Amino acid sequence: MLLSHRRLRLSSPPERTQSIHPSGQSHATPQSDRKALLQKRSVAMTVTTRRAAAASNRGNGQARANGNSGAPQQRQAFDWNKCRGFLFDIDGTLVNSDPLHLIAIRGMFERTGLRDVTVDHDFIRENVSGVDNAEIAKKWLPHLLPREEDRIQWAIDKEAYFRQVAEERIDEVAVDGLRELIAWIQQENERGGAAVEFKDKTFFCAAVTNAPRENAEMVLNGLGIADNFDIVVIGPECDRAKPHPEPYLKAMEALGLKPEECVCIEDSVPGVTAGVAANLYTVGCLTSQTDAALRKVGASQTIHDYHELLSEIKRARNGSRTRVLQSQKSLR
Repeated sequence: MLLSHRRLRLSSPPERTQSIHPSGQSHATPQSDRKALLQKRSVAMTVTTRRAAAASNRGNGQARANGNSGAPQQRQAFDWNKCRGFLFDIDGTLVNSDPLHLIAIRGMFERTGLRDVTVDHDFIRENVSGVDNAEIAKKWLPHLLPREEDRIQWAIDKEAYFRQVAEERIDEVAVDGLRELIAWIQQENERGGAAVEFKDKTFFCAAVTNAPRENAEMVLNGLGIADNFDIVVIGPECDRAKPHPEPYLKAMEALGLKPEECVCIEDSVPGVTAGVAANLYTVGCLTSQTDAALRKVGASQTIHDYHELLSEIKRARNGSRTRVLQSQKSLR
C-alpha cells in the first residue's frame, strides 16, 4: 500500500512477500519527508510484526500452560489524553454494510446452486461478518466448488457484485456520528497549522480490514474520507488476516505507534479478537453483533454510534485541559 503525506493513495494489491510499502523507492521524493519517514519504518516491518505476533502466541501458550483458559483480558479504562491512533475496521464499523452483504451473499449462493441455506441477518452476523471470503466459500460451497481456483473466482465475483450493490448506497449506510468524529480528528490535527510534521500530528487514522482493496477504496472514496486516512492495511495481503493480530501490528508499526497509544474499533468477533490479540484497547461497534458477543472475545466497551464515542473523548480531553488550566492559575 502507498502512503503519502497527509493523504492516502490507493493502489493495486502488493505481493504477500513484500512489506507493507512495496513501492517505497519508486514513489519517494526529496520533498516528502513524511513519506520517507514511513518508508524507513516499513523496511523492517514484516520481520518486526512477525516477531511481535510470535511473542503474542508464546504468551498465550504460556497462559494456557499455567492453567489459564486463554480468555481475553478486557481493559477497564483508556486514557484518551494519550491516544494518537484510531484504527478502524471498515465493513460494519465505518459503514453498516451487512444488509448489502446479505444481498450479495444470497445472490451468489443462488447463482452457484446453494439454495437450501437461509441467508438472513442472523446468517450474515454468524457466518459472514469479519470472515474472509475464502473461508466462506470453503465452509459453504465445497461440494459445489471443489477446486480452489473456482472458490477464488467465486470470491472475486461475490465482491464485484457487492460493490455493484453498494456503490450507489454507500453514503446512506455510514455509521451515525462517523463524519463528526473524522471532522473532529481533522480539526485537532490542524491546530498546529498546515506545516506540522507528519510525525507530530495529534492523531493518525488507519483502516484495517479483511475486505478486498477494491472494497476499501470504494467505501473510503464513497464516504469522501480517504484523505483522512494515513494508511490502509488489507488482511488478505498480510501473511495472516484477522482474527490474527498481524494486520493491526502492521498498522501500528507503519505509523510508529504503540498499542497503549491506539484505540481499535471493530464490529465483528474476528475483528475484536484481532484487536485484543494486538494488545489494543478495543471498542465494539454494535451494528451487527451483540454487546455480550463482543465483550466475550475481549471488547472493553461497546458503542451504538460515534456520537457516543466522540462525547466520551471530548469529556476526557476537555477535563484534562481544564485541570491543567486550574493548576496553572493556582501557581500564579
